[in-house]
Amino acid sequence: MEAKMINAERKKRQDEDGPTYYEVHVDVTYEVDGHSYSGKVVKSSGKKESRKLKRQINKEGGTTTIFYDPDDPSRYIQVRGVTPASFLIFLLPALFFITGGVFLGGRF
Repeated sequence: MEAKMINAERKKRQDEDGPTYYEVHVDVTYEVDGHSYSGKVVKSSGKKESRKLKRQINKEGGTTTIFYDPDDPSRYIQVRGVTPASFLIFLLPALFFITGGVFLGGRF
């Protein structure tokens, strides 16, 4: 289901020894069976992208995909797309596995 994005706030997060992250906390509203619900979703991005996203949401609005619990529509989860970083998490082990198989394949 599509939830309407109505307001955005940009937050900076930094791990103790790690990189700086930027999150855009977005207020959303959605309707199920004639009842309105509201909540927040978080969209992570880089410094420039988060600034642009916040500005765009506050100016134009937009929608984001969520799934809600049919038994309790006030409960929902945000559907996040596959990012290049999350894609690499699956791609790198596959490359190591294939490379290892090629090198070990000739030895047995």
